[in-house]
Amino acid sequence: MTVETATKCEQREKIIKKAKKWLNERLGNDVDNLELANEIYEDWSRKKIQLERSLASVSSEVPSKVSDAARNVDDACTFITKTLAEIDKMLEKIKNQTLCSEKLYWNLKDYFDKINELDRFLSYLKVLKAAQEASNSLKSNLSTQEIDKSIFEYNMLCNTSLSLIDSKCSHLKDFLFQTTKYWNGILKDIISSEFTNIMKSVNWPIVGTNLASSPSTDALTRFQSCVGHLLKIQLPPELKDKPVVSSSLQVSFPSLTLPIIQLLIPLRKRFLYHFTGSRQTNRIDKPEWYFTQILSWIRDHENFLQTWVQPVYNDLNVDKSVVVEFMCGLVQMSVEKLQCDLEEVQYDDTLFSHTVDEALGYERELRQVHSYPLSLPGPLHVLTQAQLFVKWIRMEKKFAREKMDAMLISDSAWYTLSGLDDEKTTEVAHTFLALISTMTDRYSLLPQPGHRLQFVELELELIDDLRVSLLQILHLERADPINSKVPAILNTVYHLKTALEQYDVSPTVLLLQHYKSQYSTNENDEGLFHETITLLGRLQAQLLEELSTAVLMEVKARSRPYRKFRWFSVTEDDFDETSVTQEACPMFQALADNLHKLHESLSEKMFGSLWRMVSTQLNNFLYEELILNNTFSITGGRVLEKDIMKFLIPLFQQYTSSPIPYFFPIKEACNLLSLPSLPIAVKKAVLTENLHEMKFGLSEKIRHLNLEQAAAVLCHRIDVAPSLI
Repeated sequence: MTVETATKCEQREKIIKKAKKWLNERLGNDVDNLELANEIYEDWSRKKIQLERSLASVSSEVPSKVSDAARNVDDACTFITKTLAEIDKMLEKIKNQTLCSEKLYWNLKDYFDKINELDRFLSYLKVLKAAQEASNSLKSNLSTQEIDKSIFEYNMLCNTSLSLIDSKCSHLKDFLFQTTKYWNGILKDIISSEFTNIMKSVNWPIVGTNLASSPSTDALTRFQSCVGHLLKIQLPPELKDKPVVSSSLQVSFPSLTLPIIQLLIPLRKRFLYHFTGSRQTNRIDKPEWYFTQILSWIRDHENFLQTWVQPVYNDLNVDKSVVVEFMCGLVQMSVEKLQCDLEEVQYDDTLFSHTVDEALGYERELRQVHSYPLSLPGPLHVLTQAQLFVKWIRMEKKFAREKMDAMLISDSAWYTLSGLDDEKTTEVAHTFLALISTMTDRYSLLPQPGHRLQFVELELELIDDLRVSLLQILHLERADPINSKVPAILNTVYHLKTALEQYDVSPTVLLLQHYKSQYSTNENDEGLFHETITLLGRLQAQLLEELSTAVLMEVKARSRPYRKFRWFSVTEDDFDETSVTQEACPMFQALADNLHKLHESLSEKMFGSLWRMVSTQLNNFLYEELILNNTFSITGGRVLEKDIMKFLIPLFQQYTSSPIPYFFPIKEACNLLSLPSLPIAVKKAVLTENLHEMKFGLSEKIRHLNLEQAAAVLCHRIDVAPSLI
């Protein structure tokens, strides 16, 4: 059996199964229902007839449709063949035409190339002719002194030169540039000569006797006209030669407009006359002389420039501030002089220091008083040159350390400054902070944050040197801290730490911290002075601990009679509510005297911290050394409570309005010792160490002592543990 035959058999079996299923569903279990069988037979007979008719109709229509489709295909093939033939003919014609056009293109290209070349030659000649005509016109106009027409022709020549900026005709471009510069020089000489005469008529420069005189209106009009002429012949930046470095000055000043250059000429002559050569005014130890001269010239000429020169600039749409340009020119003179002087004075520390001080003052007045822009160079740009800046830093360190040494060996070094008694500021703290503040003011003017950071590093080094020096002094003051320099040193450390904490969050330092973090590989959210402040904080805590320990040591030394007092045998006859126990007087007196001394010698903040530390240590001492080493009768407990509440705690009342909270633990212990009676259950709980039961019996009495401490106190009552006597 073939595969095809097998497939047909499978299909036939499926149809038979489907038919059986359908018949079973229609007939159901009623096999004797012949009427339903008859209906099924008739229904399928009708469907058979309909299918046969449909097949007969289709078999008659299909041949005609197939023949029509075949005819359409033949017609399409014929049309395609004809169209392809026509396309081939058209392509042949296009090919022939392209060959003809290509020959024509190459012929025409040669002509066009020649035309373009001739056009370039013509443009070249036109430019030369325009330059020649402009030169002839300039020559003619200048011979008849027609300045306005000459300036017009010059500007046309400038525009022509600027139009050739990107041209590849290097010779033509160079010729135009040189021609423009030539006529610029001619016009500048003519107008500058006239301007020089006009400056005299308007009393420029405003110095000496000129300060009180007023120029005529006609002279001012001609002055402004000449300023306008100079602005109009200003050589465009694109045509200017690159500046040539003519000195060792490593500071770049911007170029100035022609009117300002001309206005500065007589002042430059005066400056060179007075501050160069062998003139008496040219003293290397007096840099303030030429700094002051520059500042006075700025002050004297500012109003004139604003009134008569700035309006001309505004009318010609020249976006420049004449006062700033004028200042820039004068500052350049002083900076060149400063550079020259520093090359000599850098080898003399005293002269160098004085020059730096004067230069800083000069810089500050320029920027803050005369609003000289930060974007323009000034004297600090000279001081921050590598070699000079290293010298400056070294000099600052040297003089700072000399001042620190003198400060520490001064007889009044640890005295409190008058008028500052509450803060107890020592001369050392005041002098050192003034030194740091002055140094900060000096470097705050520096334009580069990197330079300012180097000064911060120097400040950190100086602060650490002072801290080490204080430790060395403290090493010699250990014998009697209270009556030594320790309180004054503590005040000094406190004031340094407080000032540095404020300085560390100032905008100046925060900006430097941000700058440093950008170039640091380590994450650093702490301030620049954080480490130094931490070290000072540790020293402050150490000194407070040392002083509080010294106070308590003397109290302990005087407390022996009080600690050895027979507390267990005190009776009602011995109890006096109005007087302190005689044995307590020495220790209370020592405590009062030392607190008074420290209150007089320490700042308010430090003493506040100290007496709180003393109160804490005193609580512990009385609990551990007195209560836990003695046995108390009820009256003995009352005596101890009276001494502490009425005589010890009031010693602190002059330092705080509420001293009792600082003595709550010992107060509570005294309360436990002086209770008139204890429940039997509490006594039993204490002896059996049943802390829970004890807490239940004394719930209102125990708040600041823990259960173990309270139990230890109760164990020293004679009525609880009489065997301890």
